[in-house]
Amino acid sequence: MTRAPSTRELLERLDATPTRERADALKALEERGALIADALEPLRQRYEDPLERRALRSQALQALAAVIHPRVLPLLLRRGRASADHRPTGEAVRQRRAQPPPSGRREAAAWALGLLSHPKALEALREAMEDPDPTLRHHALLAIAALDSEDPCVTGALLDPDPEVRCAAVEHVDPDHRRLLELAWDEDDAVRRATGAALAQASTEDARDALRAMLLSDEVATRHLAIVGLAAHGDATVLPELTVLLTDPRTETRYGAARALGQLADPEAVDGLVAALLDPSPPVVCEAAAALGAIGAARRPLEALLRHPNRNVVMAATRALGALGDPAAIPALLSTLGPGGPPPHLVGLQLAAVVQAGGLEPVLAVLEDGPLAHQEVAVLALGRGQDPDAIPALRRALDAPELADLAAVALARLGALDLPRLLAAVQAKGSISHNDAHVAVMALGAEHADAIVAALDDAPTVARSSLIHWLKRHPDPRAAPALLRALQEGGRGALAAAVAVDARDPEVVAAFIEALDDDHALLQRYAISGLGRSGSREALAALLGLLLDEDDAIRRAAILALGRLGDPAAIPALIRLLSRLDVDAASALDALAMLGRPEANAAILRYRHRAGPEAHEAADRALARLGHVPAIERMAHQLSSESGKRHVLARHTLTLAGDAAWPFLVELLDHPLPRVRYAAAGVLARTGALDVLIQALRGAP
Repeated sequence: MTRAPSTRELLERLDATPTRERADALKALEERGALIADALEPLRQRYEDPLERRALRSQALQALAAVIHPRVLPLLLRRGRASADHRPTGEAVRQRRAQPPPSGRREAAAWALGLLSHPKALEALREAMEDPDPTLRHHALLAIAALDSEDPCVTGALLDPDPEVRCAAVEHVDPDHRRLLELAWDEDDAVRRATGAALAQASTEDARDALRAMLLSDEVATRHLAIVGLAAHGDATVLPELTVLLTDPRTETRYGAARALGQLADPEAVDGLVAALLDPSPPVVCEAAAALGAIGAARRPLEALLRHPNRNVVMAATRALGALGDPAAIPALLSTLGPGGPPPHLVGLQLAAVVQAGGLEPVLAVLEDGPLAHQEVAVLALGRGQDPDAIPALRRALDAPELADLAAVALARLGALDLPRLLAAVQAKGSISHNDAHVAVMALGAEHADAIVAALDDAPTVARSSLIHWLKRHPDPRAAPALLRALQEGGRGALAAAVAVDARDPEVVAAFIEALDDDHALLQRYAISGLGRSGSREALAALLGLLLDEDDAIRRAAILALGRLGDPAAIPALIRLLSRLDVDAASALDALAMLGRPEANAAILRYRHRAGPEAHEAADRALARLGHVPAIERMAHQLSSESGKRHVLARHTLTLAGDAAWPFLVELLDHPLPRVRYAAAGVLARTGALDVLIQALRGAP
């Protein structure tokens, strides 16, 4: 067997005459990575040798990057890339750096500082508000507003020459600010609309006067906003104007007027709204019907709409009649329930309106004798009606398999779901399915915790997993012993318990290890995942034993669990998997990256050189997370990929790489593609590069 050359022998080969031998030595040194810190000075000399070939100087730089920790490398890398990529040097570089930076870099930095929302960035963002570039001012304004909406820069932007900046300022200032009144007649349509929406939330009389003036605008959108704004203020003085607008030739205006009159709920508007029920536009009719329901008038005109050909109008009239609460409307609401009547969802709406109108008995009759489709919607209607007299009938419906889940939801809405009663029905008759029981249990509120903890051990199998899922949503330490027993017993309850128990408990770890031999594949994977969360030394041995399992899914789950476990003792086994060049190797790369240990660098580098091109990106992602600078640089280049998947993976990897990726991301702030600039800025924000982004915003090279 050929002996691998020592580090000293490789360093001696750097002075060899054949170019190929020097290149091979550099490649081998790079593969050894952090294990060859004694190679630092020879590699630096080789890199700085002006007589060496350019390609070999670049390769020496790659080897240096594998040796030196990335945090002490940025300056060296900047010089190396300038040489290897034929970038200008010397005076040309100084001249380029003296020029103002492209605005794209500063825009992306301002946008990213908005994500960070750190007070330290305020001064630089205020400076950016003086820049002539409107896009930069817009991003800076949004970032300032995220920090302090009362900052003078935000209110000052109301007078910005760019309409987009003015719109952003309008959305962030106090609606009562005096300057908003000046923008009600702005030359830009979008600014006027934004101002109208803001004035609708103001509390001053001046804002109402501005909205009244906007009613005279020729622009439909501005007039519509004024209508809605005045209605939101409850200003009944505009009632005559709004009534006139119900006959406007523009459909949008009639629609907005009907909605505004519904918000005002003034009986003086009834005549105009009744006339609007004959409008040719169904949306206008729907809003007029809803407004009459809010006012509580015009029962007969609304009843006439129950025969309207438009289904949406019928639904609006039904809701309005229910809102009236008038028992006299019940016969009309029930008149269409015969054969060939409306579809079930509309029947349910009508029955709910009947309950609102005080007609509980007709709905109970439908529940007793109606067709199944009508019985189902009757159950839902009783739940929506909030009438406690419906509770006995709904409890009886729990015994019907077809209605059990709906009855449980209805009882939950009424605050009357009886868990012991539900579990007794399940145990006695077995008529309620798992899905029905799950719907019923998950509808319970936190006040039922005592009953659920008490019922957990004795609940029938069909309901136990639902009880455990409820405990995941409402954790209760008293349930820990019962959850452990459910995990140990196996079955459906064990699946739910596997993700609800405390994985750090030694007894739970033992139960997970025992579950590895279960016949249920899903429970096995849940147990493997739980062992990965446990941080237990016993879990390490169990997971290592699964690396030879015949099932591909089990092996991959065990490999990733070893990465999550965080025990460096798993590194040798994971490195051995890299020699297989298969799906296990890809999972091992992810696990090694999760462990975050530098000793994995050299093994992953060897894998990258040995594997095909399709495996290079997976190796680079793992190396980048471990701080390997060349891999981080390659991932940074992937941000410009046209493939959405590669772009997303690169962004995620660079975020995990942390501050080691900052030098490369800063360079990408000058990229010609906006999506690349903003992706780089976003990663800088997510990794806390506050000072870096401030410098970029200020135009520092």
